[in-house]
Formats: sequence, structure tokens, C-alpha cells
Amino acid sequence: DEAVARLSEESGITGALVDLTMPGGNGYEVAAALLEIRPGLKIVIMSGFDRDDAGPSVGDAYEFAFVSKPFSRSDLIEAFGD
Repeated sequence: DEAVARLSEESGITGALVDLTMPGGNGYEVAAALLEIRPGLKIVIMSGFDRDDAGPSVGDAYEFAFVSKPFSRSDLIEAFGD
């Protein structure tokens, strides 16, 4: 809820790193909510699971970038791309 509120208030945010497993929901649901507020926002999902082990979900429809924990700085830079 805090991330959604902050994105609504601040125009300078261009990307979001969202954990797959979060209290009260999952990262794909949060990412989808962020995209409703700001279409085109670059979102990277992170998880302790491999992408294949994370299971099918709403995230499959959006084709989010994904990094498995632990990840390096270069992994994160590559995931965010441009």
C-alpha cells in the first residue's frame, strides 16, 4: 500500500524493485497495481525462488524482469535494462 501511495505522489520514480513474497499479498499483485498508476513503469520482481519455481500468476501476463536472490548489482542493472 505504501509503494502504491508513494508512486501516486512522486513523479520522479521510474522503476520499482518488488519482492515476490510480501505480507498481505504477492509482488505480482503489487506490480500490477503500480502499472495501473504508471503504465510503462519498469518493474523487476525479486525472489528467493527461481522464476520457474515461482509458479504461474498474474505476473506472466506482464512479462516482468525477474532476479533471483541473492543477486549482484550487475544482475540488477541488467534486469532494469535501459
